[in-house]
Amino acid sequence: MDDPMAAILANLSSGLAAAESGGDTSPLAANIISLSSGDPLVQERAVRDIINLTLHESNRVAVKQKDGIAPLLKLLREGSKPILRTLAGHALANIALNADCRNDITLQGGINTLSAALTDEPPVVERALAALCNLCTVEDDKRIAAARAGAIPKTLQIIGSSNDKATLTAALMFTANICVNANVAAQVGIDGGADVILRHINSTDPQQQKFAMYALSALSIHTGSHAKIERAIGAFAQALRLGDPEMEAKIFVALVNLSGNESAINDFVGSGAIPEIVNRLNSPNTMLQALALQAVQNLAMSDNSRVSLERSSISPRIMGVLRGGNPTLVPHALRATINLCIDANIRRALRSDGAQEIVRSYTTSSDPGTQDAARQALNNLSVN
Repeated sequence: MDDPMAAILANLSSGLAAAESGGDTSPLAANIISLSSGDPLVQERAVRDIINLTLHESNRVAVKQKDGIAPLLKLLREGSKPILRTLAGHALANIALNADCRNDITLQGGINTLSAALTDEPPVVERALAALCNLCTVEDDKRIAAARAGAIPKTLQIIGSSNDKATLTAALMFTANICVNANVAAQVGIDGGADVILRHINSTDPQQQKFAMYALSALSIHTGSHAKIERAIGAFAQALRLGDPEMEAKIFVALVNLSGNESAINDFVGSGAIPEIVNRLNSPNTMLQALALQAVQNLAMSDNSRVSLERSSISPRIMGVLRGGNPTLVPHALRATINLCIDANIRRALRSDGAQEIVRSYTTSSDPGTQDAARQALNNLSVN
């Protein structure tokens, strides 16, 4: 089989000839050709120009079309100076923001090359992690490929031992992205990911703390890591008080996943997380409301947390959702009501607010799930 790299480089050589004879004379094409120069200074100027050009989406696609990905990967692998390898990683990180380019980088073995670069010098590692992070932002196949390429143990080693702020932040971001996949999250958990990430949950560096929370939240899909992640509930509660909408949405994934664990209840109650969860039932963000309702549903299974939910004025908040009639939220609110009604005080408060009448109206819903939840909630509300 012909060597694909040789074919690409031959194509580049023919491109140079075409440029000299009046063909593609664009700066991007010239810079791609210069990546294969034997002169490090020429290579450095070329890759810096490519970095600037690929700040624009159209140029990311153009790099792919002009066969520029392969020489960038080669420069990352074989660049004679750390600065060349660092800049190659930077360019690849820019290009990986485009979906078609992500596929091309992957097909050309880019994930393996980037994973191998995680043992290089810190600036190279940071840019390689940034590229991996962008590659693994959307598609599951890239996350799985990164795990298979051995990126997880190397990244966890960085999180556990690196003193370089940029590299550490990039490692946490990458971990948060790959843990969206349940199988990859399981591997991160088995490899001790929760322990090393938890070291940064109270970091004085805001970026490190934020991405440590994001990573733990994504990792919470792995039930085997729950016992360790529960130690972050207090930090999650504190972060919710900051009122950052993006952070809230990420954190609530963990709160929902952890709220069904009896072992976590004391942390939820003691940290003040429950009032923050209840407050989100009034959020203008429907997704956040839905997550908060799921957390309430889980928490309401515990005697301890029901007391805290009652003190946090859960009844009027639930009634507000039921009266709002949002078809996405009502089933969650009904299921939460089923569990909340185990507590006599909450049950009486809901009845006093007119819950029976409004819940009864949902027993004729066209949605079978809503109808069933409404009937169960009505039965529980009717208990004396």
